[in-house]
Amino acid sequence: MSRWLQFQLPFPPSNNRYYRNVNGRMIISREGREYAQRVAGIIRTVTDDPFLDGIVVNIKAHMPDKRRRDVDNMLKVPLDAMQKAGLYGDDSQIVRLGIEKIHSTQPGRLEVLIESID
Repeated sequence: MSRWLQFQLPFPPSNNRYYRNVNGRMIISREGREYAQRVAGIIRTVTDDPFLDGIVVNIKAHMPDKRRRDVDNMLKVPLDAMQKAGLYGDDSQIVRLGIEKIHSTQPGRLEVLIESID
């Protein structure tokens, strides 16, 4: 039987604000760490049972404003945060990934639907 979860996440920081170069090393910024902590808190309220096999991830990205954004650049931060929160073990489990951009709804957010693959 297929398993699924649906939940909302805050709109992620951009990739440019997620990473910082410190003494030649790339690290996750304070803003990135805070985002990951918020995501982990949300994941804990939704489930404590990680997905172990293949998954399909669909995201509806509600834009916080009218700035131009590339949808492919919006994926890295929330996917990494969900993995770090223990929702799934590794990005390689994702067999299908979809994203839809929905313009200008305040506040920005991500609606996430994750389904297991039998």
